[in-house]
Amino acid sequence: MTRPSRGAASPRPSSRGLHPPPGRRHRGRLHGRHAPGKHRHRPGHGKLHCHHWIGNPIERLLSCVRHWKRLDMGPMSPVPELLFATRSAFDPTQSSTFGYIPCSSSYCSNLAQPSCSTNSTCQYDVQYGDNSQTEGSFVQDTLKFSSDSIPNFRFGCGHDNSGLFGKAGGLLGLGRDSVSLVPQTAQQYGKTFSYCLPSRSSNTGYLILGTGNEGGVQFTPMLTDSSLPSFYFLKLVGISLGGQKLPLSPTVFTTPGTLLDSGTVITRLPPSAYASLRDGFRRLMAQYPRAPALSILDTCYDLTGYNTVKVPTIGLLLDPGLTVNLDFTGILYVAKLSQACLAFAGNNDPSDVVIVGNVQQRRFNVVHDVANLRIGFGANGCG
Repeated sequence: MTRPSRGAASPRPSSRGLHPPPGRRHRGRLHGRHAPGKHRHRPGHGKLHCHHWIGNPIERLLSCVRHWKRLDMGPMSPVPELLFATRSAFDPTQSSTFGYIPCSSSYCSNLAQPSCSTNSTCQYDVQYGDNSQTEGSFVQDTLKFSSDSIPNFRFGCGHDNSGLFGKAGGLLGLGRDSVSLVPQTAQQYGKTFSYCLPSRSSNTGYLILGTGNEGGVQFTPMLTDSSLPSFYFLKLVGISLGGQKLPLSPTVFTTPGTLLDSGTVITRLPPSAYASLRDGFRRLMAQYPRAPALSILDTCYDLTGYNTVKVPTIGLLLDPGLTVNLDFTGILYVAKLSQACLAFAGNNDPSDVVIVGNVQQRRFNVVHDVANLRIGFGANGCG
């Protein structure tokens, strides 16, 4: 097991629910800066970052972590548009373990859209759901996490990158397909990883590769959707508000399916489920003045002048009988004290897949045991 960044205290279990307890209200203290990263007023672009090293001699990288990503990538020198202002691009000529992957390799043919350069080396072109795009060479080098070295790690080295990568040096894919980190490090870490997303940018979370971080964790089955095989699906069957289950049929959630995604910020619910949650939340928050909507968030409050607020608890009901009670920061998205919003949004169509986003995962120790097809949640994983 390796810990690229610091962990936190061991989570504490409750009988079948996860802290906080499923009472009627949270008492949350407001600090005014809970929104993720620099995009505090644009829910939808929060990112989890971690440090790792690549090459020989090693060069430090800061990467964005994405659950579903099909290709790990980083910028390569030269880069026509230098998007990664905090560090220079990776220079492969300085690494003795660097190598290009030939077009004839099966690794190249496994890419979604491979192409071939004039010198017969493998090229990639990837576009993501937020319209970010990267294209470049598919290469290999030694990857280093903490004291562990992964030789011949295959990744994309970007020549032309555009979009919402921010100041990160690349993307670290945690999907289930063959070119992501999880299968490439299966021998070292057994297809298991866990992470904790902190409640604010000033706190420390973690990404842990391997087993051994499962104390107090309760598991739900990991499901697979044949049309999206690299994603992590689970069985959401209901939602509780203020300790009471909302009057929704489980099929509202199970028919479209539910995926867990660290790259999506705000949880997306079926239209009827969101309407039920929103209306109930508004009734229980009627004592607070309303504020204008924030992007896709339509239920917002002006909490200026309040030292504490009483916020109804929200729980995600998972199969088999597991309740994940969200942290206060997973319920309210506080762009500023005068605009604190219910951190959920509705899908446009009942058939659209349900997504559990990273705001709702805050402070949980989230374990992905791919080898045993299960996903776990442990409360109080980090601050």
